[in-house]
Amino acid sequence: IWTVPEYTDWGVVFEMIAKTCHVNSNIGKWRKYCKIPGQFMGGVANCSHSGSAGILLAFRWLVQQKILEFNLLDKYDWFILTRADELYLCNHHDFLEMNKNHALLPTGENYGGWSDRHIIGKSSNFLKMMNITTELVCKSDFWFRTLKRLRGEVNLESIQKVIWAHMKLQVSEFPRSMFTVKREQDATRWSNGISHAAVQTFGLKIKYPDEFTAAVKHCKITNVTNSLKDTQHYNWEV
Repeated sequence: IWTVPEYTDWGVVFEMIAKTCHVNSNIGKWRKYCKIPGQFMGGVANCSHSGSAGILLAFRWLVQQKILEFNLLDKYDWFILTRADELYLCNHHDFLEMNKNHALLPTGENYGGWSDRHIIGKSSNFLKMMNITTELVCKSDFWFRTLKRLRGEVNLESIQKVIWAHMKLQVSEFPRSMFTVKREQDATRWSNGISHAAVQTFGLKIKYPDEFTAAVKHCKITNVTNSLKDTQHYNWEV
């Protein structure tokens, strides 16, 4: 397990990335993305974007560095970028028979692009999936022009779709068995969650209702509360 500081300005990480680019003039140029209407730079200081997508972009680069530092590509066949606040109603879909050259995502939550909350990739192309942050920083002129042409407010999901398409990286989706939750006291930059009788017993709120609905449908759960109680023999706590 490794941790990173909670930066007051996650632009610090973007500057780290800029220093790895082959062109020195990229230093600071990435900040012009803040001029594009949207919320994909949330977490960067002096930027009007809300939310935490800028932090998630920073995480992708930091994950890349750890994979390379510890030579993990030689040790693992598959990688999963996910979140600690996902709660499962049934087993994860068996992705081993899916297309190994594709980025594998659960269905839904795409918001005009591809969902960023749970990404599975083979070791041979996982770094490519994570490389969108380096693309944005090191090719800022190209991507600034490209993103300005997108309709509506730009988000991380739409950026992921555009850059993956540019990389000729294809996507396959699988049924969703998980949904994201939060405790009342948990800090959040985006969804405050909604109260729901199914999870109130555990002191939880549902962050994204459509995730919950999809997971219940796929897992064929008739009583979510009882189902979650049955899984507590794994000693999960909130």
